[in-house]
Amino acid sequence: MTKKTRTGFCSAGLCEGTKPRSPSDKPLKTCEFWQDCACKCHVELTAMFEMTGNERVTVYNSEYKPEKSPFLMPSISVAPSHEESAGSPESIPVSDDMSGLSGNVQSEFKSTPSGRKARGELEHAVLQVVERWLAPDSDITWEFCTPVLVAQAIDEDRPPSTGAINAIFARWERMGFAEINKKPIRLVELKRHTSLSELKNRIRHERIKAASRQRRGVRV
Repeated sequence: MTKKTRTGFCSAGLCEGTKPRSPSDKPLKTCEFWQDCACKCHVELTAMFEMTGNERVTVYNSEYKPEKSPFLMPSISVAPSHEESAGSPESIPVSDDMSGLSGNVQSEFKSTPSGRKARGELEHAVLQVVERWLAPDSDITWEFCTPVLVAQAIDEDRPPSTGAINAIFARWERMGFAEINKKPIRLVELKRHTSLSELKNRIRHERIKAASRQRRGVRV
């Protein structure tokens, strides 16, 4: 397993979740590599997202505005392979057969004023796709259930971030809800001992009890 190191951003004090400024008082860009950087700022923010049950996203410096370059580069677009999008350094064939999918996954969530997905909406959509893929009579013929294929199944025209789906897979694995394999990153199975909502409630209650014991100075 490759050991994580701090990026140049965090080494220079430009940590995620902060609002640093230059000596001339210009807002600076902060570290966006929370999945790969070893800085504790990312660990603390990830824990905060998990405690509140929110989807983990990058916390940008809202005051930073990138300057427009006076130079224009030609537009050249190369579509990444499924393995590259799923984070695999190896060439493993992944079927992209989308037959049987009827377009966007149906959402039970109301639209938000900001236009962003509601809390838990992406995770719910991912679970819908995964459960359909795992069904014995499934019409989804993928060999592997990778984040890029799940994203396309949710919305083929405007797929969600594969990084966000990666984070959901990782969270499920830590919770003991799913088995995740690497190279490429893919979901193998769901552990059916309980529902996702019941497991989340159990973990939340345990955290509340642990915090209460800590406040009262009770040793376990």
